[in-house]
Amino acid sequence: MDHILFIFLILLGATWIATTIGAALVMFFKRSDSQMSHIMLGFAAGVMIVAAFWQLLQPAIEIAEERFGGNAIFPVLGGFLVGCLTILLLDMFLAHRKKIRDAKGEQGFRFKKSFMMVSAISIHNLPEGFAVGVLIGTLGSNFQTEQLMALLPVIIAIALHNLPEGTVVSVSFRNEGLSKFKSFFLGQVAGLTEFIASVAGFLVVVSLDGILPYALAFAAGAMIWVAVHELIPECQKNKERHPYYATIGIIVGIAIMLALSIFAEA
Repeated sequence: MDHILFIFLILLGATWIATTIGAALVMFFKRSDSQMSHIMLGFAAGVMIVAAFWQLLQPAIEIAEERFGGNAIFPVLGGFLVGCLTILLLDMFLAHRKKIRDAKGEQGFRFKKSFMMVSAISIHNLPEGFAVGVLIGTLGSNFQTEQLMALLPVIIAIALHNLPEGTVVSVSFRNEGLSKFKSFFLGQVAGLTEFIASVAGFLVVVSLDGILPYALAFAAGAMIWVAVHELIPECQKNKERHPYYATIGIIVGIAIMLALSIFAEA
């Protein structure tokens, strides 16, 4: 059981570790590469869309059909919509706080501006972390190697996305005048929320077996909302100068996820 617990902890913390490594690169970089960040945002969107359908919604439908028969639509559709609604409410809350800050004219308060940025990234990371935790929770204590291999593509892909994301966030803080250490700290804090969400998703699944299809669908809804509402519009901001970068990132993300998923099932 000790080695199984160790494996679970490594898997749960993989995305946070990747973010921390990326954030540490602020010690060497002075400015972020906007072109690369747009590609990576597109890459993340592609990863999350494929993962939401293939690794989350598909097993949610299968489990719901096995348990609820003809009523399978209710836990899957309900969990999916609640996941979307949850991220919508969090996003609305964050936007409301930003309006209050702008109305007060809080110029020069770097900490408050940094806090808003970390909050935005953290909310973006929540569904990713929860999805990872839910997927790891489905393994159980007697999991087979084949089951673990089927989940690794999602975890690896999200970790690969978090690596440059940690760099972009930390370098952004560095560009605002913060020290290298503070920039690194704030960059990895955004990844810490993903680890917390992973643990929460894991505990929900292992503690409440009956909630599994709801949790899978919830995570899928949250991930798709973030991909469609946040990542895709953001990665397209530089479309006039570089019309294909974001799309290439999306296609590469989808292609890698498909390749890893097919390889794991082979």
